[in-house]
Order: sequence, then C-alpha cells, then structure tokens
Amino acid sequence: MKRLGIIIFAFIIAFSYILPNMVVFASEFSEHGIVEMIDASTWEVKELKEAGLVFGGQDVSIDMPSVLYPFKGTEHAIIPITALEKMFDAEIIWDAKTSNIRVSTDNGKRVLRFKLGSAVADFNGKTYQFPYNMPPRAMNYNGITRTMLPAGVVELFGYEYHWNNESRTIEINYPSQRVTDVIWDETGRFQEIHIPTSGKTLTTSYYLDGSKIGGNDKIIVDLQNARFDLPEYKLIGKERIIDFLYGDIQQIVAFGVPNENKTRIQIEVGSRKGYDVFYDDARKMVVIRFINSVRDIQFEEVYSTPTVVINTGEYPAYNVIRLKNKIVIDVMNSIMKYGDGRAKTEDINFGGVSKISYSQYDTKYDANYNSDDIVSRVVIDLEKGMSSDDIYIENIDNEIFVYIYGNPLDGIDYVKASGSSSSLSMKFDRQIPIYTKYNSQSGVVNFDVPVDSINFEDMDVDLHDGVVENIKVKANVSGKHRVFIKLASGTKLVNPKNGDKLANLQLAFENKQLKNSKWKNTFIVIDAGHGGNDPGAIGSKVTESTLALRAAKSLENRLSGLGFKTYMIRDADVTIARAYRKRIANELGADLVISIHFNASNNPNARGIEVLYADEPTGEKKRLASILQRHLINKLHMVDRGIVNRPKLYMCYAPKMPSVLVELGFVTNEQEQEMLMTREYMNNATEALTEGILEFLQ
Repeated sequence: MKRLGIIIFAFIIAFSYILPNMVVFASEFSEHGIVEMIDASTWEVKELKEAGLVFGGQDVSIDMPSVLYPFKGTEHAIIPITALEKMFDAEIIWDAKTSNIRVSTDNGKRVLRFKLGSAVADFNGKTYQFPYNMPPRAMNYNGITRTMLPAGVVELFGYEYHWNNESRTIEINYPSQRVTDVIWDETGRFQEIHIPTSGKTLTTSYYLDGSKIGGNDKIIVDLQNARFDLPEYKLIGKERIIDFLYGDIQQIVAFGVPNENKTRIQIEVGSRKGYDVFYDDARKMVVIRFINSVRDIQFEEVYSTPTVVINTGEYPAYNVIRLKNKIVIDVMNSIMKYGDGRAKTEDINFGGVSKISYSQYDTKYDANYNSDDIVSRVVIDLEKGMSSDDIYIENIDNEIFVYIYGNPLDGIDYVKASGSSSSLSMKFDRQIPIYTKYNSQSGVVNFDVPVDSINFEDMDVDLHDGVVENIKVKANVSGKHRVFIKLASGTKLVNPKNGDKLANLQLAFENKQLKNSKWKNTFIVIDAGHGGNDPGAIGSKVTESTLALRAAKSLENRLSGLGFKTYMIRDADVTIARAYRKRIANELGADLVISIHFNASNNPNARGIEVLYADEPTGEKKRLASILQRHLINKLHMVDRGIVNRPKLYMCYAPKMPSVLVELGFVTNEQEQEMLMTREYMNNATEALTEGILEFLQ
C-alpha cells in the first residue's frame, strides 16, 4: 500500500512547543514590519522597524525582535542580548542592583562588561566604545524586557557583521575561511564526505526531492563562511567533481558560489538518503555523514484514523517493541533531529494516545543492542483500555505510520501509481465471481463479496488523491461485504469485472482529465512558513509553523488534484533557511509561489486576513494578492485587512515570479485561533486559495 496525496488533518494539541501569550520572532519573515516597544528607562513608547537576524545562513528565533533604532538622526540595528546566548552560547550575568551586565564566550576568554545607559564598556580589561557611541538600553515588548545592543558588538566576539539593506536583515557569520579539499571516505562505519577548512565553518543544508521535479534527489550543503580554494589540478573547470559507478551516491560536485564567500557541495543520490553535517574541531573539517535521522514526529489523522507519523531522512530500518500499554519504535542507525535532538515527552490524551516521548536512545545498558549502536527511540503510551496489540505499523517510503486503531485499509491494498492513476487489490480465500457496477451520477463503483471469502469490518476512508475520493465497506450485509469506491471527477475504472472468477482482484483507475489537465505544465511552489527551530508566532494552543504546514499540505493536495505540478519547500516540521526558500523557487523555475503564514499581534483583539506582496513593474504580484484576498474574504467571511505592499519582505520580493505571502488569521486572537484549528476553516481557506490561483492563471 502506498500513501500519496492523502488529506491529513493534524491533531494540533501535539508537538506545538506552546508558550502562552508569547510571540517568538524569527528573521525569516519580518511579517509585522513595525513593532511597538517601550524604553524601560523613560517609559517612552516607540514604533520601530523590525529587522531580520541571520547567523551562518540560518534564521535566529528568539523572544524579542531585532529592530532599527533611531539614534542621533540615524537608524541603527540593535539586537536582544539573548541573541548572543542563542548564537554563540554566551553566558550572561546581570546584577539587578547595579545594572551591570557581564557577557562571556569561549569559556571566559572573551568578556564584555557594561552598564545600561553607558556607551563605554570594558572588554577583556580594555576600554570599549559601543558602535555609533550608542549605549545599550532595556526595551520592553509585550511584557518581555530585554537588553538591546548595537548589532556590531558581535565583532568583539570574533564574528563578522553585515547589514543587508535589501532584505532589512542583520547577517552574522564566523570569520572567513578557506576550503582546501573535498574527499570521499568510506573507511569507517558510515560513508562520509570530508571537507578540510582553514578554520571553524558554519553550514546550512536542504534536500531537493527529484521525484517532484524530474531527475534524481539532491542534497545541497553550503559552507557559509568558507571560500572555495582548491588547487587547479583537482578541478574540472572550476569544480571539484567525484563520480561513482555504483551505490546510492552518484555524484559529488563542489564549487564556489559566485559573488559570495561561500562553498556549495551538491550531492546527487539515486534514492532518498539521510545525512548529518557537522564541524569536526579536532580534524578542522566539515563532515557530511550519510546516516538516517528522525526529522519529524506528528500525531495526525491518516485514512480517517489517529496515527503517529515518524518522518525519517531515508527508508528506515526499525525495531518494534510491544509492551502492554505502550509501543516502542527504535529507528536504527539514526540521529534524533526532531525537537533539536533533546529528549522530551509530549502529553496527548486524545485518540487513544496518552503521551509520546522521543530521544536519542543510550544503548549502553540494553542487552538487545551493541553499545555503539545509534538509535532514535519513539515511545507511544496508550490511553487506558488500549493495548499495543491493537496497533498496526507500516512504513511507506521514508515515513513510519503507527495506526492507533489497527490497519485502516485492512484487506485492501491501494496504490497510487502516478498522479493520475491508481490500483486497488484484494485477496480472497478462494475464487469468487466479481461483478463491478458503476453509477455515473454518483461516480461510485461498487461490488459485493461473500462474507466467508475475506475478513472485513466496516470501513470509511477518505483519500481525495485526484483519482479516488473515498473507499467504503459495509461489512456483513445479508451475508455479503459491500464495497463502494467513490471516484474523483474524470476518473474511470479501466478494467471492470463482469462475473470474472478471481482469488486476487486487481482494479485499475485512471483519470484522463487529470492526466491531460491544462495545468500539467504549470509549476507552483508552496512555502509553509517557519518550521523546525523556528515556530513563528505562538498562540496559547498552536504555533504558526504547525498551522502553516497543515494549510500547505491541504493546498498542495488540491492543486495536484487539478493536475498542477507542485513542490513543497518543507513537508515536515524542519528548519529551512530563508535563502533556500528563494533559491528553490527561482532555480526550479516556478510559475507561482504561495507562502503560507498566520499572523500575530500585541493586540489580542487583532483579527482577519491579509495578503502581502512586493510591488514590481509588471504589477503581477499585486494582481495575484488582490485576487487571493478577494477569494479568501468571500469564502471565509473574515475581517478584510486588505493587501499590503511589503517591498522588504523576503518571500515577496525575492522570487522572480509572481509571489505572495498570505496571512490566514491571528493565532494571538483566542476566538480566531480556535477557528484556525478546525478542519472546516482549513479546507475553506485552501479552497479559496485554489480558486484564486485558477482565476489568476486564466
């Protein structure tokens, strides 16, 4: 059985990292533009321009925004002191009595001492003047008070600072280094790529799914602060190329990124491949290790049944341990990346699940494993009255599905063969005659099978995959099981049965309307905002990143069901650097980019929908924003906040094609948040977006 294009409805109560009444800020999207802060020393209220914050190519998420602060007639970027803690593992000590603050890094080798309100400080025993002679100040936002420092202070701690005026972003990086070689190594337990550098190097990476765009999968790794500096005899043209005659790794290409102090490693793989990237201080090299990982864990509704979905980096090898009221899943040769790799337990108390725990398992004291085994463990505790014997587990591609109430398609094997075709098979205890009937008005194929030929229970499973809408079984009706298959518009049963005696039934379905869709060459990139260590705005019950992924999956399902080529920038709760979001859209040659977000405000009564765009000469981005806003308001009947020109907003101005950022409601409005979490709202929102896209493209 292969799951493709299923409508998934997430039980939002899980894995949201919920902190009541707080908005977490990320540099990926300065969605709010202007923020209101209070100077804690004067109690003066200031409206300040929000600024992005990026460290080593990765967006930095903290509890206060970085802003542009007017000082002596000029705006200067200032950052919360907690950003130093987040980026550099700085130790911060504050003396409340004296207002003295101590910041240290590198195990006390670099120490900055200063006092609020004074532009003069002490660094390692020497007098230091803050940039622009601008003193640190305490600022309050939404009840949170933080010390704010001129962004240039990071240079004291050995980092480089750059202001990107185009995207209104503070860019911080390690000092510039050199890449001196790229080496393939398979002498150890895991295959690795070794990239020696002249010093500490920061990396970012993402995975490009070739099945969505044609061609092989690719792993892209960028060394953010290291220029490509290999000797010419190792290069073909300007690239270091390593080809392989066998195995999953097919080619490695390394090169310098034009006009940037950056080296890119592009790895072409024949099948989905997990990987980990880290800097080895002892050997002074970046290591790309090919190893599986647990990327995401979600509690969702799949095939209309509560399901724990474990998303891994590649096709997983795993062990299952069934205990009385819990089930343990150990993913072998795997790193726990979900939740930043920290051990954690999430309370669920819903859908048969009490709680879910996950960790990097220590195998040292477990007789079932060797001490050096690398295991990611997921433990699912069941609610009272449930048994692990009830659980059905399967893996499809790189995901493990744990169906809490048993196999939802028990007795039926349904496979999506392509975007426009699928097949359904059933095995009987003996040969039986099959008569398929088709009702052209309802679009339903149905047939009966004797009760004693196959074990069935009542079933009602929604698929909505563009070929089949629903499969329903009414068990044991007058000695027969009745099977009903609701076809999508344009789908036909290719091989109807008229009394054929079969022990193995195979039915084939094809949607020629979908196969020949006028949209089959139209390519839409869908960007689910935030994700991973960047939750975006946080409501009392749900995070923006969780809702954005739900909406993106729903929109992708609708568009692919109409024949569009689609690509989701993220399909799980993972971190994607903002530069990659733009790059994916531009290099894949998308026709449209839809970035999905949810709003937040200091005002708990703020509500409604808006669409953001960046004005440009053709006016197409503005036209797309206007059409989508109209469809959203007409469908959802929400407060109309209009369309907003945001020329500095990254996912509005950076893509070359028509692109917008939709804000589908406020997670900080309690009433609106409840609505956003419902299936009905999400379905209506993505239906409105689909209708708007169709109008724009006509």
